[in-house]
Parts: sequence; structure tokens; C-alpha cells
Amino acid sequence: MLPIDIHTHSTDNADNAIKIINGDPSITPDNCFYSVGLHPWNITETWQQKLYSLRKAAADKRVVAIGECGIDKMKSPANIELQKEIFAEHVIISEELEKPLIIHCVKGQEEITTLHKKMQPRQAWIIHGFRGNANQAMQMLHEGLYLSFGEKFNTDALIATPIEHILVESDTSHENLENIYAKISHCKGISIDKLCETIADNARKCRFEIFTKF
Repeated sequence: MLPIDIHTHSTDNADNAIKIINGDPSITPDNCFYSVGLHPWNITETWQQKLYSLRKAAADKRVVAIGECGIDKMKSPANIELQKEIFAEHVIISEELEKPLIIHCVKGQEEITTLHKKMQPRQAWIIHGFRGNANQAMQMLHEGLYLSFGEKFNTDALIATPIEHILVESDTSHENLENIYAKISHCKGISIDKLCETIADNARKCRFEIFTKF
């Protein structure tokens, strides 16, 4: 079974994996899967126009997830209220198109969980590149979110996260995806094959439409 990379910025498939590329499907290879979103770092005064373009791009059959989007209290140029408004628009798109939501969260756990309670989405929410501690992981998991782990992670948080709520990604890392899987499988005390099988099951539960080629 091929490993699944639910969030990457690389179009290179040297890892021989099923990859979801965060990028514009109109300017990248046709035979790939994509996620599209307005990153909180990239919010500008033209954000409404960007969301309009995002809605059009999100309807592409190659786009299997919405995001990354979210809350970043450290680097976003936008105030927290605008970030929440834009994030909520992504949730609406995710719900309308029935595609999972990939979330960038920096110091925004409270806002994310509060919005999840308020909006009660049917689609899966995945915190990508999760590096928080075990307590923060439990806060997200209690709300029903999934956690995606990459090259760098908090070991206690990974151990505390049930295998049924784990996904794996490379994001911007230059680390080989197989090595990332090896680190995570070692930490969880399972084989790489078992981890690949479980991640595939979790991706199906999240309704990632990645198991057929175009």
C-alpha cells in the first residue's frame, strides 16, 4: 500500500506516494491531487477576491481538500476577527463541496475549537503539521478533529493521539516521506505497513477522494 502524504508543497513524487499538493491546480501537473485555501499569512486587502477565486478552484475534481487555512496569531498580517471570518468562509466551502478541511493553527486552538462547536461541520477538520503538546492534542481530539504529524512533532502528543485520528504529511520538509513514516511508526510502536494501512483508513473516514486516478 502506498503511503499517503495529506499535505505537501512539493510536486516531486520521488517517494512514490499518494500526495495532496497545496497549490493552484491550474498551473501544476494534471495527474495530481490538490488542496486550495487562503493561508493566514497571505491575507491582504484583496481577500474577498481571493476567496472568490478559491471557490472556483475548489470545484475542480482534482481538489480533494480545502486549505490550508486557519488562525495564526504570530505571523498573520490580519487581526484575529478577520482571520476567523475568512476561516469560517473556508468551512462553508468545505461543507458545500463535501471536502475535508486542512487547518493551519498557531496559538489558535481556542478559536478553532470554539468555531468547531459553533459551526458543527459534517466534514473532517485536520490540524496539519501538529507540534503541540499532549494537552493541546487532547483539546483538539476531544472536539473530534484529526491531527496530522510531519517531520517534527511532540513525542508525548503523538503517543497520546489514538492511531485512528492520525494522518501524516511532509509539508515543506525535505525529509523523505518514508523516513517520516518510520519515525511515526517507531513512536507508535507499530510497523510502517500497519501505519500506512491505518492512515489509508483514516483518509477514507475523512472523505479524501484520493483512491482513484483521473
